[in-house]
Amino acid sequence: MPTDWMLDSGIASKMRLASLKLAKVYMKRALKELDRETGGKALLALSVRFAYRVHQFAGGLDCEAMCLFEDLTERARSASSPP
Repeated sequence: MPTDWMLDSGIASKMRLASLKLAKVYMKRALKELDRETGGKALLALSVRFAYRVHQFAGGLDCEAMCLFEDLTERARSASSPP
């Protein structure tokens, strides 16, 4: 399948940037939801998984997204550790 047209218009990099922006919005919303309610282990696991997949697709995270990802992973660790 020819993909040269995607490289000419920069659509691949636009898709990566858009997915990174989506991941930031998703992580911010997940953190707000986790602040409002107790539990939410499923939401936390989905958020970390989604952010990691975006990280793989986009080839990394920017500074803001990395801070959000670290916050999510820290909450995941504290939620999974025994009291």
